[in-house]
Amino acid sequence: MDDHIKYEINYQSITIKASDDSIIAGKVNTTTYARLSDMLKHSPEKFVTIICENVDGTKGITIVNKEHIVWAKVEG
Repeated sequence: MDDHIKYEINYQSITIKASDDSIIAGKVNTTTYARLSDMLKHSPEKFVTIICENVDGTKGITIVNKEHIVWAKVEG
């Protein structure tokens, strides 16, 4: 029996503005979606996980409810 879960990885560098006026930059895995907008509109997930790099060079994770995203753009 194959217990491995197949998971597609497709990271895109993004910046989002949240409804509390915070700006979050990092990378998000859009998985099988070709565009960030497709993932935000069509993914059944309620939250977006963003991998962020902190000022000290360490990495962290920010989880954002999609309903609180004012705008999002792909960088680069």
